[in-house]
Amino acid sequence: MVVQESIVVMSMIQVYNFHDENNEHLGLLNVQAGDDAAHAFWRDLDSQMPLFASHADFLRRVAYLHKAHW
Repeated sequence: MVVQESIVVMSMIQVYNFHDENNEHLGLLNVQAGDDAAHAFWRDLDSQMPLFASHADFLRRVAYLHKAHW
């Protein structure tokens, strides 16, 4: 799953996936890291990456939804 094509927003109760297949809309966003995310970066994800709590389950479901590698 290429994260740059999708933004997954996680909250305490709900998870939202904003998918942009051709990077036509999300690519226009000027996303900048704040002080709390100074070292944030885009990367490819897979099922072997250690993630916090149920975040892996959220991303697995998004990958399944978009028929992406997980």
